[in-house]
Amino acid sequence: MLIGRGWIVTAHEHPLRFLQEFRDQDRGETLIGALTSASLAASLLDWHLTAYLTALEDVEAFADRVDLRLLSASTVRDDLLQELVGARRYISSLRRSLAPQSAIFYGLSRPDIALIADAGFGDSFGRLEGRFERVLDAMEHGRELVQSSFDLFTTRTAETTNTLIRRLTFISIMLGLLGGVAGVFGMNFQTPYAKAGLFGFWAVVITFIVVAAAAAAIGRARKWI
Repeated sequence: MLIGRGWIVTAHEHPLRFLQEFRDQDRGETLIGALTSASLAASLLDWHLTAYLTALEDVEAFADRVDLRLLSASTVRDDLLQELVGARRYISSLRRSLAPQSAIFYGLSRPDIALIADAGFGDSFGRLEGRFERVLDAMEHGRELVQSSFDLFTTRTAETTNTLIRRLTFISIMLGLLGGVAGVFGMNFQTPYAKAGLFGFWAVVITFIVVAAAAAAIGRARKWI
């Protein structure tokens, strides 16, 4: 961006959306021509920072959707981790894009720039410095939101793992108890119950099923499984 008295020139390799939005908004506005080159440059830079804020609003909306999905779903989907990683990379790319411009926004408020620029527009450039800092703070906030969503993801994953471990432990205990009882009945001793025949066999099997069902009901009621 080159600024002179009464003129301003911008050069960019690709079309910039904020420039197009600035032109679209002020199209048909006759007073826009009354702006000096310095005030117009300040307006364009302000729109430039607004583009970053718009991108951060998308990140905040994404974090809200992810949190809602994590809190409402009974299980955690693995593809959420890839989405969170993508959001973290997106915020990092925004910061890498904006942070090197700090020399520009901080330099606009220097006394020598205020001396060179049109009188009265040092305040406009000074406000740009404050807005630049607020955008950087907003990026930190966006990164914290994504980090919070990642923490929630790991917490829900741990809860799912703990639930699975509890169920496996309960099943292992039940199978161990039933196996122990079956082992007692299978010992090679001449006892009366060993001569019960088919009736005794089905009585033991049905007893095992009833005991397992009752234990499962109790465990379910007490949220062990």
